[in-house]
Parts: sequence; structure tokens; C-alpha cells
Amino acid sequence: MTKKRFLLNTAIIAGTSVILKCAGLFFRVYLSNTIGAEGMGLYQLIFSMYVFLISLSSAGVSLSVTRIVSEQMGRCALSAKRQVVKDACIYVFCTFLIILIAMSLFASEICEHFLNDRRCTESIKILTLSLVFIGFSAVFKGYFTAEGKAYHISNSQILEDFVKIFTVVFVFAKYGVHDIVYACRVIMWSIVLAEMSSCAFLYVFYKKSVRQASAHCKKNITKRLLTTIFTISLGSIITSFLHTAENVLIPSGLLKYGNSAKNALSLYGMLRGMAMPILLFPSSVINAFSMMLVPEITKADAGGEKRKINYAIYRVFQFTFVISIFISGIFIAYSDNIGLLVYKSSDVGKIIKILAPYLPFMYVDGVIFAILAGLDMQKTALAITVADSLARVGLIYFLVPKFGFSGIIITLYISNLATPILGSIALFKKTGAKINLFKIVILPCAAAFGSTVLSNALSGTNLMIGIFLSGILYIVFVRTANILSHDDIIWILSMVKGKKKKADLQ
Repeated sequence: MTKKRFLLNTAIIAGTSVILKCAGLFFRVYLSNTIGAEGMGLYQLIFSMYVFLISLSSAGVSLSVTRIVSEQMGRCALSAKRQVVKDACIYVFCTFLIILIAMSLFASEICEHFLNDRRCTESIKILTLSLVFIGFSAVFKGYFTAEGKAYHISNSQILEDFVKIFTVVFVFAKYGVHDIVYACRVIMWSIVLAEMSSCAFLYVFYKKSVRQASAHCKKNITKRLLTTIFTISLGSIITSFLHTAENVLIPSGLLKYGNSAKNALSLYGMLRGMAMPILLFPSSVINAFSMMLVPEITKADAGGEKRKINYAIYRVFQFTFVISIFISGIFIAYSDNIGLLVYKSSDVGKIIKILAPYLPFMYVDGVIFAILAGLDMQKTALAITVADSLARVGLIYFLVPKFGFSGIIITLYISNLATPILGSIALFKKTGAKINLFKIVILPCAAAFGSTVLSNALSGTNLMIGIFLSGILYIVFVRTANILSHDDIIWILSMVKGKKKKADLQ
């Protein structure tokens, strides 16, 4: 993939991610106003189990397909790519059938004894039907990512969100919201319909892409595909289960601390369903780079291009910290206004302010693990993520009943600081890459602090003007302090022009 195409695909994914996050934020605001904080808590509880079921059915599939498809070369490449997709779809369908049977038999018991809320049962059963469509979509997305056709993925995600949001708003407007259990059922059916639509869309374009594949040209790649899926999915399944356990322990821990059942679910809803989506909203561009890094670094690693890998690592760390530190500063400075503007809740604003300082570490964590995946270091990533998840579950189990909401905050800070540090150590040990922490962390922190303090003094209480002035001042400080040098700007321009820069080889 050329630099120009890489940038184009990244821009497409980033732009789509912004649109989807805007739509997702609108949807969550709409839901919070419709079903309240307690309803959001129940919705998040159901969703935590849903994420675990998705991991069981299709974890590691998309990334595995991307890796194997990216490796296919020569005359039989297109046929081999089609075989990869076919094998992956068979794997997804088999796992779906097993999960469907298990949930048909044991959903009530799981919701009563694990989620501690029988109201989740019907919604979980409904969501199970969507797993086969999610799995097939993951396969097609992995294929299109490897082929550099990000626009198909973007369009399918836009369609998916449109169907989901339109269905929920239409049903609620026409028939009303009787109670939060009924509301959750409506939301879950909308998800099934949305996943089905997205899967059908991707399938149509996939069939067009491989219609010229030769039926007589075969490669024995099934074993490698399944091995890759099992290696990647094992970590995802374990961490997803632990993450679900973590989400279940939070409301129960708050109950033990002394909160009422309604209060505990409401606090959980504000944290997971309202504050966290706001904090994750600006990560679109960074996530786009992470996603597109996998095939790029895989190819560079296969070709033994160590300098190219190290150069890419430095640039991505630089980009991630410079952007995320500014975002963190904005949330710290304007959290109260943001909470009131979006949710009309000062409590959500307080949660945003408390969690905002660890955002740069959370954002860079995703980048690190995308690079580790591209370097075929799944076992290292698995060890770190499993250790992190076990630590989080343990901390929540012991701290939340004793310290309440403060125990959750302590856990999140420990986890989001330790994981990127461990990931960075493993990454730098493998590649020998180096970064200048003073230049890409400490100086941007000073720039973010200075820009937000000055903009607050100049703009008063106006949120939009304050954020705009902060951005302008931050750019000035970053450029003046040489955090982004002239060479950095030239490199960015060279990507736009699709030209090789001499520094790439230095």
C-alpha cells in the first residue's frame, strides 16, 4: 500500500469514525433522556454480556483474515484470499450455532446468577441472533482492510448505525417507552436488524471483488488461519470474560458499599453509558491509524524493514501523544460545561474531569497493541491484557465495596497506566525503537495547560469559543516549542503528495 493510499484509507476510516461517534453520541444522549441513568445501567449490563458473546463467536477473526490475506502473493493470490474468507465464515457459523444452543438453554440462569438481573434474559436471547451477522461482517472487514478498501467498511458502518438509530427512534416515537425492560428489547431488535443490513451490504461488495478468482488455484492456508484465530481470540475471549465480570462486579460492589440497587445501576450507567462514550469520542483519528497500521507493519516486518518499522512507531507515538494530551486538557478544563451541554448533568461532568487525565495512556494503549499485532506478537499482547484484566477484576472486587465509586477510579488509573507501560517495554525491546518522552509528552502537557488556562481567561464561560481558542493556542505552543518540527510537517505533506521522504530511510 502506497503512502498516498494509506493516508486516503486512514482519512476515510477517521472521517467515518467521527460520523459514527457523533451518531453514537446522539443515540446515547437520546437513550439517556428516554430511559434515564438506571435504564442506561441495565443497557450497559446487557451489552457487557453481549460483547463477551461476540468475543466467543468471532474474536480475532477480522485481524486474522487481514493478516493472512495481506500475505497472499502471486498467481493464486485472489483464489487464496477467497479461500481464507470462506474458511473464516465456516468457523464463525460453527461457533454461532454452539452459542445459540447454549444461550437458548441457559440464558435465564446466566442472567440471574452472573449478571444478577433476570431482566436481561430476553434481551440477551435476542442479541444472540445477531452474532452470525457480526461474525460474517468481521470476516469481510478483515478482507477489505487487507485490500485497502476502507470505503466499503465505512459505508457498512454508516448503514448499520442508521438502521439501528432509525428503528429505535421510530418505535419509541410511535409506541412509546413502557418501561426500561421493553426499551431494552426494542434496542436489541434494532441491533439485530442493523447487523443483518451491514452484513448483506459487505457481502455484495465482497462477491464483486473476488468474482475473477480461479476455482482451480488452491493453497493450503486453512491451518494457518485457524491457528492465527485461536492465538488472537484466546486473549480476546479471556479478557472479554474478565471485562464482563468487571462490569458485573461494579454494580454489586456499589451495592455492598451502601448504595441502593437503583443508585448503583444509575452510577454504573453514568460511568459506562454516558461519561466513557464522551471520553472516547475524539479517538477517531487515532483509532484509524491503529487499524491501518496492521497490514502496513505486517508487510514491513515480513520484508525485514526494521528502520521503516521504527520510523513508523516514532511517528505514531508522536501523533498520538500530541493529539491525546490536548484532548485530555480540554476535558479537564471544560468537563462541567460538556456534561451539562450533552446530558444536562453536572454529575457526568465531574466523572469526565476525574477520568480525563489518563486519556493519553488509554489512547496510546490501543496504538501499542495494534503495532504488536502487526509484528506478530500476539502472545505478548495476550499476556499483558490477561494480566491487566485479572488485576482489574481483583481491584474492583476488593476496592469498590470498601471505597465505593472512588475504588472504580483507582482501578481505572492503575490499569490505564500499567498496560501501555508494559506494552511499550515489550515493543521497544522487540524493535529497538526509541521515543523522546520530554518532547512528545512533557512539552505537550505544558502546552495543553498553558493553552487552556489562557483560553479560559479570554473566553469566560463560552464553551465553543474556549475550545477553539485552546486549539489555536495549542498549535502555536506546539510549533514554537518545536514539538512538531519543520521536518515533521514536511513528512505529513509528503504523505499527502505520496512521495518518499529522505528521512524515511535515515
